[in-house]
Amino acid sequence: MVKDIAANKKAVEEEATRAKTAEGTNATAISDEATRAKAAEKANADAIVAETTRAKTAEKANADAIAELKKADYAGITSEKIAKWDAAQANVIEKIQVNGTEIAISEKIVNIPLATAARAGLIISSNAENAISVSDTGVATVNNINVNKLVQTAGDELILNGGNA
Repeated sequence: MVKDIAANKKAVEEEATRAKTAEGTNATAISDEATRAKAAEKANADAIVAETTRAKTAEKANADAIAELKKADYAGITSEKIAKWDAAQANVIEKIQVNGTEIAISEKIVNIPLATAARAGLIISSNAENAISVSDTGVATVNNINVNKLVQTAGDELILNGGNA
């Protein structure tokens, strides 16, 4: 029995040594985990501070932009102007006139006619004899007039001076 007690004592001592070693290993692991957790906690706190700073900067920029919009001069905008804007029709011509005569509008198209003896309208430029030419600046000029086109009132005299011809 003394032998059994000695064997048990040795087993108990070995178990105590193993337990102390395991306790040291566990303490080291717990310490390492606590250090890692503190580092992660600090990184999260730093990220929160950075995001908070970014959000405050963005909020300030938005506030500044809103303040600039509020400074805009809207005093000239009256309810009358707004009513006119609301009533306006985009790209709609209601009436076209040439010399006071209304010209029909069809499918957003206006056809301005050529001038006739009875109707105001456009003229076509020509460089021909007895015709009217229009310059690039819009000035109309009578071209050369043939003598055959001259009209003489009865009883009046027409004297043509050929000069040195």
